[in-house]
Amino acid sequence: MEGLNNMIKTAKTNRWITGFEVSTNNERSLEVTHLQYADDTLIFCDADEEQLRYLRVILVLFEGMSGLHINWGKSHLYPINMVSNMELLASVLGGEVGALPAIYLGCHWEQNHTPKKFGIMSWRNVRRSWSDGKHNIYQRGAGSL
Repeated sequence: MEGLNNMIKTAKTNRWITGFEVSTNNERSLEVTHLQYADDTLIFCDADEEQLRYLRVILVLFEGMSGLHINWGKSHLYPINMVSNMELLASVLGGEVGALPAIYLGCHWEQNHTPKKFGIMSWRNVRRSWSDGKHNIYQRGAGSL
């Protein structure tokens, strides 16, 4: 899993994928592209076909190098805000389109239409009213990844 973590960090550094920004104060912020827990990974990126193609390459390379199998059929993409081409984006990764609200790892995930502060200790608050106007998705990989 550390290999996948490093591959996603490299993609973020090269701006191949972009996550969402969490402000820590007025001067600093943190960009979140992925969260990993045991054998599950949440990946946050823009609803952009090119970013998902990069992500697909990363995941296929990780699968080949690690010998771990990604269960593409259990992968879901969740749109944040209005995403008109969700079916196309899902076809890039071979996953299904999910809908919010959803329960994942016992946590409630939903789209929030009013700005709220983030609390890293409160998973319920890990949601975003994408104030920059971009359409975003997050991809959940479940199973043996």
